[in-house]
Amino acid sequence: MDGHSGISNNEIKRGGSGGFNLVLSYLKESSGEGYYIIHASSTQFYSSGIQPEEFLQQIGFSKFEGECPFFQERCFYLHLATARFDEYGFEDVLENMRLTSAFDRFANEGISKLYELQRQRDQILRELGKRAGPLKIFNAPIEIEIKPGEIPEWVNTVKFERLKELEAQREAINHEIEDLESYLPLLYADGDLLVSAVMKALMLIGLNAEKTERSYFVDILAETKDGTKKFGFEVTGITGPIKKDSIKLLQIAELVQREPNRKPVLVANTFKNMPIQDRQNKESFSRDAIDFLSKFNALLMTGWDLYRIAKNILEEKEPPELYIDRLYNESGIFCL
Repeated sequence: MDGHSGISNNEIKRGGSGGFNLVLSYLKESSGEGYYIIHASSTQFYSSGIQPEEFLQQIGFSKFEGECPFFQERCFYLHLATARFDEYGFEDVLENMRLTSAFDRFANEGISKLYELQRQRDQILRELGKRAGPLKIFNAPIEIEIKPGEIPEWVNTVKFERLKELEAQREAINHEIEDLESYLPLLYADGDLLVSAVMKALMLIGLNAEKTERSYFVDILAETKDGTKKFGFEVTGITGPIKKDSIKLLQIAELVQREPNRKPVLVANTFKNMPIQDRQNKESFSRDAIDFLSKFNALLMTGWDLYRIAKNILEEKEPPELYIDRLYNESGIFCL
């Protein structure tokens, strides 16, 4: 595994500090395995002491000899973790959030501090006429998981009653937390993680939804319980707006040509790396993109739109059927 080769390699988060540029990506292989990869690059050069590229290799990064999709300059990569999946085949949202948060701290502060400490260490030892060896920080990812099956069954018969009550409460709370957190990727994700979150929201609305094969022209096919209203959802997460040159527009057009009985919906998590409050005055779809999709009676909505629909249903107790009708009957920019 070279950190780059697979059927998809999607950017999750970007950051950097102290002359280092880093990207956290999700690499998916044809086997179905997924990996969280840190890509790092630096164009800095110092007249003395350890150079940034040498430092990256010393702390566990490997040099990539090919062309990296995230950096034009030389790329060094690190296998951070292997993706976990639940019983339904969806990625572990909590794990994704934990790794993204850890990467953010490492990229925007940690790596520059480590590099400066390494240079200070080298300087001190150099004054003594000594040379520092490699400072290995990252080892191969270690998966530690305690499985319930490892606890003997007979232990349950002698547990304290209070322990049983707390375990039941913990299980219910953890289930609810995981359920609600699975909507959060609508705000920041792309790729399979975003598609899974969109499917979650569609099922909350009351639609039957299934993920399509990768060769299909849209990501999700959905319909009402009685099959009278059918939809095709194309899903994407990008750092800016949807413009006319986006391949997603052509995919919507192809859906309409091949399955004219399906309502085309484009769900775009635009400005995905930007806090919600900073997106408010941004146009998520360019005028020419809107004009192009208007020919196909397509509905255009953002991940933030879908997240607010879920919020209205879960917290404001609004009827889900209201949104099924809106998704099916409205065209152009979706407005809440």
